[in-house]
Parts: sequence; structure tokens; C-alpha cells
Amino acid sequence: MSPGSSAPTRNLAQHYGTVILPARPAKARDKAKVEVAVQIVERWILARLRHEVFSSLAALNGRIADLLAGVADLCGPRSRAAVRPCDSS
Repeated sequence: MSPGSSAPTRNLAQHYGTVILPARPAKARDKAKVEVAVQIVERWILARLRHEVFSSLAALNGRIADLLAGVADLCGPRSRAAVRPCDSS
């Protein structure tokens, strides 16, 4: 049985309008690279937010979204779809 073949998994993907692609079994060769990339982006964003003061969580989230758009622009057009904030609605 493949990870994406069960009915509940398909229903979940359909509900959220996404596709579930299973990872390679047994060896996670890309995990360290992805975690380092996430850490770099996290530090880059936190460094820019360090001296700013926000009056609400919405203002903070808006500023983070702006910075994420900047990260996507730095990385190029192929990564723009991958580097975007999640929909909270």
C-alpha cells in the first residue's frame, strides 16, 4: 500500500485542494538540506524583525509575509511558489 492510496488520505488532500506526494522510503537524503535552508530563512527574517515593535499579531504576520515575498524574490521565480505563507483561513 502506498502512503497516498488510502481513502482518508485522498479525502484530506481533496478537502485542502492539494496533492500528497510520498517521500522516498528508507533514506531521507534531502532532509538536512531542507532543514538548513529553513534555518537560514528563519534567521534572516528574525534578524530583520529584531528591532521592530508590533502592536498586534496581524501586523507581525503581515511583516513576515512581506519578508517571505522578499526571500522568494531573492531565490528566483522557481522558488516563489514554495516560499509563501500558509493560508490561515
